[in-house]
Amino acid sequence: MLTALILLALLQQAPNLPTEYGTVEGVLRNAAGKPAAGVRVTAMMPPDPLDPLSSATSMASLAETDAEGRYRLERIPAGRYYISAGRVDLPTYYPGTTSLTGGNVITVTSGATVTGVNFVLKDESSGRLSTTMLFGFVQPGITFPVAISVDGGGPVPVFGFGSYPFLRFTDSNKRVQEIYFNQNSISVRVPPDVTPDEYKLSIQDLPEGYALKTVTYGSNDLSKDTLKVARQAFNVQQTQNGASAVSGIPISIVLSSVPGPASSRGVRVTGRSFGAGDEIYISGKPGLIFLDGTFEFRGVEPGLHSIVKFFGTTVAVAPVIVRDRDVAGANLQIPSILPSDIFTAEAKPVSGEAVSPVAMVSILGHVVDEISQETITEGAVTISGYGSTRKSFAIIADGGFTIPQLLPGTYNLTINVSGYSAATVAVTVGIEDLKLELKAKPQP
Repeated sequence: MLTALILLALLQQAPNLPTEYGTVEGVLRNAAGKPAAGVRVTAMMPPDPLDPLSSATSMASLAETDAEGRYRLERIPAGRYYISAGRVDLPTYYPGTTSLTGGNVITVTSGATVTGVNFVLKDESSGRLSTTMLFGFVQPGITFPVAISVDGGGPVPVFGFGSYPFLRFTDSNKRVQEIYFNQNSISVRVPPDVTPDEYKLSIQDLPEGYALKTVTYGSNDLSKDTLKVARQAFNVQQTQNGASAVSGIPISIVLSSVPGPASSRGVRVTGRSFGAGDEIYISGKPGLIFLDGTFEFRGVEPGLHSIVKFFGTTVAVAPVIVRDRDVAGANLQIPSILPSDIFTAEAKPVSGEAVSPVAMVSILGHVVDEISQETITEGAVTISGYGSTRKSFAIIADGGFTIPQLLPGTYNLTINVSGYSAATVAVTVGIEDLKLELKAKPQP
């Protein structure tokens, strides 16, 4: 699966951005017309010429919608942009399409704010968790704790193979509320009188290898019965934000592990990273993230792979060599930048005896004058990677420069020295530090 990923952490580090910025504002709603809260929205520079979604594009700004679905993209360099929202592997583009070519381009000018960029998030783009829920915000109402476990003590999946499992509450008026598996409570409407509200519960988008065993509230089997919510059954308190109460009994969800499709190919790759995370991929293919911060890939073919994990505003990565046995303990780290082919390159063959763990590598370079061969002692070298993200590293007094924390893959290096042409060269990094000499061409 190819993806168009939002590289917020890398973009925040990008150097030499223009000082002329604009802003884009709008409102994002879901298919039911309700505010889409806690959804990522980004400004993306169109590729030139227009390529498919898997092509590199420049991500210029990112924000998250508030409880009313509002977003504000700030410090966008003047230019032309697509506005996209939702899941990183299948976003919705303004004015409401999952096709990049069907999106409208917004022109951002210096010092100006483009308003009214309102659109509807496609259902297939939903699934991004709400940070307001993550930090404990709940609407006034009756709050039910939610306890999710796996029979036998296994970890709880929160992202699996491209989707987020979630619990759906549907009341008697067909109104829907949903929470994802990394949330531990849900707040439902307080009934206005003695007539109870009734909620039907269902589990959606469980990843392959899992099935629902039981969903209960006390002695009630909610896979068969509805959850009856009555004002008189709870100690409802009136607050400044309305009536509220907390149930002393949790909604308990128990999952069971079930055999997946039989396959003799590939191995398992597992590891742990800080934070449960949003999404994780190995050589462009999604894996599993669990509530305890661990992750897993299944059926991984032999070769050199790159793992990329997104959580909030950070991206973490790890190179992994797979042979004929499972790989455990993959160590994720923060990269300087991602290679341009990170989500399009397949596993690379590996010779010799190298095995995981694999360290991140560096480019160790030296810059000289192309004609005189004299050492260049000032300026910088800019490295460009996926989505045209870039970062600059200074050329020191001996003409050397170091670019650390790199994954295997393809990058572009550009020499930025006063009086010399800004020449760009493509380089390919492997599993060992790359030593090279760059030649700066004097301007005529």
